[in-house]
Amino acid sequence: MITSVLPLSRFLSIIACLGALPLLTGPRIGAQEQPAARPKAVQEGKGHSFVCTDYSAGKVFIVNPDGKVEWEYSAGHCNDLWSLPNGNLLFNTGHGVKEITRQKNVVFSYESKSEIYACQRLPNGNTVMSNWLGHGQFGKAPHLVEVTRDKRVLWTFFDHETMSTVSSVQLLDVAGDAIKGEVWH
Repeated sequence: MITSVLPLSRFLSIIACLGALPLLTGPRIGAQEQPAARPKAVQEGKGHSFVCTDYSAGKVFIVNPDGKVEWEYSAGHCNDLWSLPNGNLLFNTGHGVKEITRQKNVVFSYESKSEIYACQRLPNGNTVMSNWLGHGQFGKAPHLVEVTRDKRVLWTFFDHETMSTVSSVQLLDVAGDAIKGEVWH
């Protein structure tokens, strides 16, 4: 008995003519789907320039009014960010706070054993930070800390009986109008 072998390309051509090719080439059970492509930035209306942080990517960005990223900086686990009147950026880094220039020079840095979730620059140049105190740090440090430019601790606050994890802070007795840029926060 003689058997001939039909080439695969000829077999697929015959199947395609019969309309069965989608059954053979479609998704297979257990096959991984390709991730959807990320859409490009979409902006409607007249835009604003802004600073923002991407906690997951660990970056700080400056975006221009056209929606284009014009500057970025690696920032650890940043979720609090402020543009200061001098043009520098103040942000938390997960276990600390940094102030950097637009040239990416670090002009202030403070490190903490506990997680810093928020910061505020005061008009006198001091920085107030919130210690989150999660992940086993509860009760081991103050909730809020104020430090000078040379990292001297001037003030702390804790109330472990009432509060467990403080994630943000803004001092209310700092003079000025935040809307007009008179308060550094």
